[in-house]
Parts: sequence; C-alpha cells; structure tokens
Amino acid sequence: MPTFRAALIASISLFGTNALAQPAPPPAEPLPPPPAAAPGPAPAPLPADPAVGAAGPDAPAPAVDTSPATPSAPAEPWAPIAAPEAGPELEAAQPALPDRLEVGKSGGFFRPSALLQFWAFYDHSESDKRSTARLRRAEIRVKGEIAPKLVAYHIGIDAAKTLAFGRDAEGDLTAPSDTSILQDYLITFLSDYADVSLGQFKTQVSLEGITSSSKTILPERSLVSRAYGDRRDVGLKVEKKLGDHFFYSAGIYNGSGQNRVDNNNEKDLSLRLEVYPVEGLTIGAAGAKTVGERDDGLARDRLEGDIRYDANAFRAEAEYIRAWDGVDDADAGTTRVQGHGGYVALGYTFIDRIQPVVRFGFRDADTDDDDSDVLKQYAAGVNYLLRGNEMKLTLSGEYFDPESTVASDGMLEILLAAQVSY
Repeated sequence: MPTFRAALIASISLFGTNALAQPAPPPAEPLPPPPAAAPGPAPAPLPADPAVGAAGPDAPAPAVDTSPATPSAPAEPWAPIAAPEAGPELEAAQPALPDRLEVGKSGGFFRPSALLQFWAFYDHSESDKRSTARLRRAEIRVKGEIAPKLVAYHIGIDAAKTLAFGRDAEGDLTAPSDTSILQDYLITFLSDYADVSLGQFKTQVSLEGITSSSKTILPERSLVSRAYGDRRDVGLKVEKKLGDHFFYSAGIYNGSGQNRVDNNNEKDLSLRLEVYPVEGLTIGAAGAKTVGERDDGLARDRLEGDIRYDANAFRAEAEYIRAWDGVDDADAGTTRVQGHGGYVALGYTFIDRIQPVVRFGFRDADTDDDDSDVLKQYAAGVNYLLRGNEMKLTLSGEYFDPESTVASDGMLEILLAAQVSY
C-alpha cells in the first residue's frame, strides 16, 4: 500500500513538470490584407504632443520620470485670484468710453465740454497795490450735429461771468455792461465747401483772439488782441477748411457787440484767410470794415497779419494789427483815430510737461497824438502741463511800461492760474 501511494505521487509530479515545460503554441497565420483603397490626399500629420514628442509608429517610447514626486499643497478655494498686470494688452482690451450721446430722431449727437480757470494775482504799481483771487472762467459748452453732416449746433455760457450790480460815487446802482452769461450760439448748415453759421460767435480779427483761452500761450491775452480783437457779435458767417492747406471765413455782423440788440444801420464785414504750408505752421491775414451809416462815429476798420508755428515741442507766434476807429466829421465833432500794435511770443516744452514762455507786445492807441498812451508789455512764465491743456498750472509775471508824456507809472502783475478743460 505505501508503495502504491508513493508511485502515484511521483507520477502526478512528473506529469505537472512536463506540462509546464511544453513549448508555446506557434503563432497564428496572419490574416490576408484588406483590398487597397483608392488613392486620395494623405491625411495631415497629427500635431506632436509636447509631452511625448513627434507622433508616429517608430517614435521612441517617452522616458518615464522615476524620481519621487514632490507632493503639492492642495489649492485653497478661498485664495484670491491675482489681478492681471496693467499693460498695453490690458488697456487695449478695455472698451473705449463714449465721447458723445445720441440725440434726436435723425441719428444726431451731443457732446459736452467745459473750461474752468482759477486765478490768484497780485498787482503792484507806485500808486496802487492789489491782491485777489478770481473765478476767471467757468465755461460750459454743448455742441454736436442734429442731422449728421447736415446741421450742427453749438451753445456756450460762462457761469463765472460777473453780473453783480455796483454803485457809483453817488450811491446809485450801476448795471454791468453785459448782463448775460451767453457767449456762443451757433446753428450751422454743413456742406463740402461751406459751413454757414447763424448766431453769436467770435469775429475773425486777431489770431490770439480767436484761439480758445484754454490754448493761449499765457493766461491773459496780449494788449493788442484785447484792444482790437477778441470780441463776439451777432451775425452770419461762412467758413471751411479745404483740404489740408487752406481755410477761409467771411462774416457779416451787427457791429453792436456781444449780447446787445442792434440799434443802428451799420454792419461789420470781416474776412480771414489761412494757409498751412507745412505741419504745425499757420500763416494768416484778416480784415474788417464797417459799412452802412458810418456817420455816428462807431466805425471800426481793421487789418491784421499773423503767423504761428506749433510743432516739435516748439511754439512761436506773432501778429500785428492796424486799426481805425470813428470818422472825421466836423459837424458831429468826431475824428478818425488810428492805432496799432503787435506781439511776439515764444515757448518750448521739456519732457512733455514743463513749458517756459516769453512774450513782448505793445499798443499805441493813437499814432497821431504824441501824448497818447504807448504801452509796452513784457511777460514771462512757465506752464506745467499735467495733461496738456486739459490740466495745466501757470505761473507768470507781466510788466506794463507806459511810454508817454501823460503816464509814467508802470505796473507789475504776478499771476498763478489753474486750468481744467476738456
């Protein structure tokens, strides 16, 4: 019995060993290839996976990083997301703010603007001293087109205009000469070659006079500009800039001045021409003449030439005006007075912010009278352009030197001005 059991165990062991040692079965016969397809465009190669390399059957297997991984801290859901850094790409992605509002039923638009100027100044002369602060301008303007490319409009007021009534030496109330804050009022019909405006606006005498006060080289205009130009009137004008090199403006005005009802049959005609030979250069000429009934002694005739260069951080301008006021009328006891004046101004801007400026000017109120006031004006200052003319500070000094046999007392004025405009 033990012998049989031992023989059985030995047989089972020998069978298992032979079974495990048998060779693997031969590989199966390969299947026949499928029929060839019709030739066509080769498919585009798959893009390479940057983590694996170039795709393809012969590409080597990617290397496996067997270094132990460093566990990372789990993300905290409450952690703030860092804001993107400011740069040109971010600024370009920001939507531009609108600079106008749509109005009317014809696709018109409305655009507001404002100019605020604060002055603090000190005047000193041998006979008088004065220091004060002044709200010089608070201009609010709205303009736009009620019918695009056809009808435009513009209205401007100065809310800082002094309208308070005063008292004379006897204590009686005295009204200001102009009791309205209205400045500009235009209804303009647009066309390709002529824009026709009706309303109240600047006349065309004096380059400095027609320049916005937000863009003048010094806070106060020159003597000659204030004496013979820089005035508004009610009337009609036709003007247009043709191409890049020529501008014209012709007008007819009441001749009575700003915010005044016309009370005579005189009218003022004016014409201004400008050419722009190169970028930044303006050469202009202007003339004005009173027509109609000139026998009331209020006739005003003007001739002017001017030039301005404003480019490459450099600014230079000059103008000269000759003026004739009144008429020679022995019966009315009036005489024709001839005067003239001019100025030259220079400025240069450093690092886009600091702009030192100088100006010299003069005015002779009566060239035929040796005793008339011949007044010279010397001015210097510096503009600090925080944002160009939109935000500007100015510190300037002016000395007025009368050269006449009547007055010999000069005056020094120091002025600090702050400006915001858009």
